[in-house]
Amino acid sequence: MEYTESIIHGGITNEITCVECGATEHKVKGIIKSAFFFVEFLPVFPVQKMPFIECAQCQLVSKSSAIPKSSMKKINARLFPFYRLASKFIGLAVLLLALTYWVVGKYQEQSLADRYIAAPQVNDFYFVDFRDISKALRPKQKYRLAKVADITGNTASLVFGNLFYLTQSAIPGSIRRGQVGNVRYFEGKRYDFTFDQLKDMRAAGTIFNVKRPRGNLIYGTPVFTAKQYVTSSVYYPGARQNNEGLAFQEATYVDGNYKTAFARFSRSAQLGFVYGQVNLGEMYLSDKHGARDVTLALYWFKQASLQSHKKAIEKYVLVCEQVARCHLPQFYQELKQAGVNFYLDP
Repeated sequence: MEYTESIIHGGITNEITCVECGATEHKVKGIIKSAFFFVEFLPVFPVQKMPFIECAQCQLVSKSSAIPKSSMKKINARLFPFYRLASKFIGLAVLLLALTYWVVGKYQEQSLADRYIAAPQVNDFYFVDFRDISKALRPKQKYRLAKVADITGNTASLVFGNLFYLTQSAIPGSIRRGQVGNVRYFEGKRYDFTFDQLKDMRAAGTIFNVKRPRGNLIYGTPVFTAKQYVTSSVYYPGARQNNEGLAFQEATYVDGNYKTAFARFSRSAQLGFVYGQVNLGEMYLSDKHGARDVTLALYWFKQASLQSHKKAIEKYVLVCEQVARCHLPQFYQELKQAGVNFYLDP
C-alpha cells in the first residue's frame, strides 16, 4: 500500500493572533493523507487530516494545540467538509463494487454448475479434485479435467485428461491455451458414474466446477465437440431418418419434438442403421418420449452390438449390470457367434 497527499487551500482567517508578531491575518491550508493501491487518483481511504495555519506576515506556523478549540473547529469544518473526505473513499467503493461483481459472478457460475450436474450432457467438462478419487498421486498431482463422453440412462461415462494441475486456477488457463482440443488430451478409458454419484461428488467438492460448451466454445476457445450427425456420399438405409431424429431431439422449441425424434429413430433402427439403433435404445432409457423400457433399450443396443458397434456394446454392458434378469455371459457368447471382435476396458 502506498500513500498520497492532497492540499486544500482554505483562504485567510482573522480569528487567530500570531504569538510572534501579533498579526491576525493567517493563511489556512489543509492536507489529507490517503492510502491507495497502484492507482494514485483512486484513493482507498484517508489515513490522516492535518490543518496548516501560517502567519501571513512572519510565516510562523501555529500548532493546532495553541489555537482556541472554537476557532479550530471552524477551520476544520471549512477545510474538511464531508464531501472532501467522502471522495477519498472512491477507491474503496471501486474495490467493493469489483468484489461484489466477482462474488455474484462466482455464485452464478456455481449455480449454473449445479444445474449442469443435475442434468448432465455429453461434452460437459468437470473440474475435478482427483485427490478424492485416487490416493496414489504425487505431491503436485491434484486436479484434473474430465469430460462426459457418453450418457446411458442415468449413468454418465467420463474420460479424464492426461494432465494433472497443481492449482484449480490452472485448468481454465489450459482450456484457453487450446490444450483440451488436442485429440490425445483425454484418456481412452471411461469411468462410469451414476447421476446420483455425480451429485454427491459435487456436494463434496470433488467436482468443484462444471462448464458446458456454447457453440463449441469454453472461455472463448474451441473444445472440438464430437459430431453426432452422419454424413456420407454413400447411401445408408436409415441414415436420413437418424439425422432427422437428432435434429428433432435438439429442437426443444418444437411441440412434441421428442416423440417425433423417437419415431424417426424407430424407423432408422428398423432399417438396420446402427446409429439409429443406439439412439433408439437411449430414447427407451429416458422418459422424454413416453414410458421408459429397459428391455427394449437392451434389445436395440444388442442389435447395434451385433454389427460390431463398440459404443453399443459398452452401453449394453453398462445397462445389463444394473438389471437383475440380464446375463452378460450369454451376451458375450452371442457376440462371438456373430463374429464380433470386441475388447472392453477393465
